Amino acid sequence: MLTSNSTKFKSDEQESYLRLKRDLSWREGFGILFVRCTPVQEKRIIEEIKQDINDKTIDVLKLDHSIDNLYDLIEEKVNDNPIDILVISGLEKSLALDDYIKRTLENPKKAYQREALASLLGHLNWQRERFRDDFNCCLVFTVRKYTLKYLVRRAPDFFDWRSGVIEFPVDRDIDLLQYYTPFKANIEQQKPQQISQDIVHSSDEYYDLLKKLLLLEYENDGDLQAIHDVVESNADKLNSSFAKILKQWLLKTCAELNPEEKEAIAGIVESLCLDIAEYNLGKSANNLEIAITGLETVLQLRPRENLSKEWAKTINYIGTVYSFRIVGDKADNLEKAIACYQQALTVRTFEAFPEKWAITQNNLGIAYDDRIKGEKAENLEDAIACYQQALTVYTFEAFPEKFAMT
Repeated sequence: MLTSNSTKFKSDEQESYLRLKRDLSWREGFGILFVRCTPVQEKRIIEEIKQDINDKTIDVLKLDHSIDNLYDLIEEKVNDNPIDILVISGLEKSLALDDYIKRTLENPKKAYQREALASLLGHLNWQRERFRDDFNCCLVFTVRKYTLKYLVRRAPDFFDWRSGVIEFPVDRDIDLLQYYTPFKANIEQQKPQQISQDIVHSSDEYYDLLKKLLLLEYENDGDLQAIHDVVESNADKLNSSFAKILKQWLLKTCAELNPEEKEAIAGIVESLCLDIAEYNLGKSANNLEIAITGLETVLQLRPRENLSKEWAKTINYIGTVYSFRIVGDKADNLEKAIACYQQALTVRTFEAFPEKWAITQNNLGIAYDDRIKGEKAENLEDAIACYQQALTVYTFEAFPEKFAMT
């Protein structure tokens, strides 16, 4: 029986989800379906499908390491209990795609040779009839964009048996796993020249921490507690050396990407920097310095002439971090914060972005209220003027909580 619960999906994702739900609800017997989605979307899809299609038996097979025989794993699942729909996740891990990407970077010709292919691909290509004959269920592979492209090229016989491909919109996000391995290899070459000698930990420790944080930010949709748990347990590594490596990684990474991919990476790093800054806000100088370094690097990747809205958002965030900054002179930091907010307001106008304009006006008011330089009375007048401006948007009727806070 079908229900109609798709509230966990964004408006642009609901169409894809409803199509998937419709397909699986009416499908009987064997079939192969590919669903292109992000890890966050994958989790929601599985939860919702289990809840919405309650007249079918649904199970999940999670692949977490390289394998060479998918048939046996499916058979084991199916033999335990009758299954109508089997969702298979982690195919990129079973194919060891990170190693493949690295080989492609090092030697493109060799990467395409037959012996360089994962043995699982041969198994999928050669034994596809066994899947059809022996499994009376629909196999739903949740995959990333790059996994889908890889299968089309390297397992065409198996892929041609698909019943369909349903693509969930990625909202300018991309799979970091696609890029991490080659970028780490590129940065490895720079270590002797560009990383200073004051590093306490090994470079690999910093890279591993960076990878863990980036993937947490991406895969958990910015789960603040998950980020803060890692930050807390790695406080000794969150220092100036980590900030330098973050900057290096980001610049080198984005130098080889197209604009859309570059912006996606920049957005993830921006979110990570804010989460790091928010941990023990105002008490951890290192965290705030990492955030400033990361955000200022993101700003370099967002030229105002091409990405004015994103540029304004980032410079507004930089202003906020400077207002809490511990390192350096407090008065100078507040001046930098004020300058950032004023620059943001050249894009965030009342006419174009009224709510963003109000946010920045409120931030500017707080900075003027705290300002050390200049005449105190004038600073307070400027602060009051900013708050009054913000209240033209933050009315009691439209934003009661923000109205009260302003």
